[in-house]
Amino acid sequence: GHSCAIDRNRRAFCWGENSDGQLGNGSTESTTVRTRIPTPARFRTIAAGDETTCGTTPRGLEACWGRNASGQVGDGTEDQRNVPTQIARNNLDGLSPGAFHSCGLNRNGRGFCWGSNQWGNLGNGSLEPSLVPTQVSGLSNLVQITAGRRHSCAVTATGRASCWGENEDGQLGDATQTDRSLPVRVFGSRLRFTAISAGSAHS
Repeated sequence: GHSCAIDRNRRAFCWGENSDGQLGNGSTESTTVRTRIPTPARFRTIAAGDETTCGTTPRGLEACWGRNASGQVGDGTEDQRNVPTQIARNNLDGLSPGAFHSCGLNRNGRGFCWGSNQWGNLGNGSLEPSLVPTQVSGLSNLVQITAGRRHSCAVTATGRASCWGENEDGQLGDATQTDRSLPVRVFGSRLRFTAISAGSAHS
């Protein structure tokens, strides 16, 4: 229900639905025109999830804001945040907010996810939620990670793709419809990926 962008001066703007503070402008009023995120920080990346937004700055601010009922902001609370809020782990990049959880990468190519884990979408082998980033099990050398509605996926530097979480509609791509709390390889041994995107119930 909302969109975001960064201009050539690295200023961040969002617009659209704002009932959970996902525009990051300190309010919960929706707007049909772009509104600047009121922070002196310049943004390097920004990503709009369902009702949560995340972004990074060149100076090492890794922040999320918006809906946080499942801990998807990653600051150790379940409090709604209507301004950018530092997540409880430094040096994460490639932040990807989903619907009930969020994910990111550290500088060593390890994946981390946080928030709801009802479907195993944090990829740590459990179904326990986490209000702070928790490492995805069994994956390394990652170049991208993406959080969907109830599942997640990642790609390694060698082009291997894996997914985990809800699989009712086959969104994990492992030729089953079984939910997975640990990453499973996307089916097709000859396939090599450069990027992957987790949607609502597909990838």
